[in-house]
Amino acid sequence: MTIDVRHDHVGITLAADMLLAVADLNDALARLQARGVAPFAEPLQIGPIGRRIAFIVDDVGTIIELTAAIRNATRRP
Repeated sequence: MTIDVRHDHVGITLAADMLLAVADLNDALARLQARGVAPFAEPLQIGPIGRRIAFIVDDVGTIIELTAAIRNATRRP
């Protein structure tokens, strides 16, 4: 499965091979970093959809998107 993620307003186009929803993005990234896995860019906040996202790559090159709700976010219709 490929999920095509486009954030033209910040100039990023990236296709993720897998998407994982997490309750707390900062906690998930801290746990991964403790195991030697770091995101390949700083997390992005996508206000219009009320999400924060980060991307990691596994040891065989699979791009994995981690996503979590922005606390107290209001989604636009």
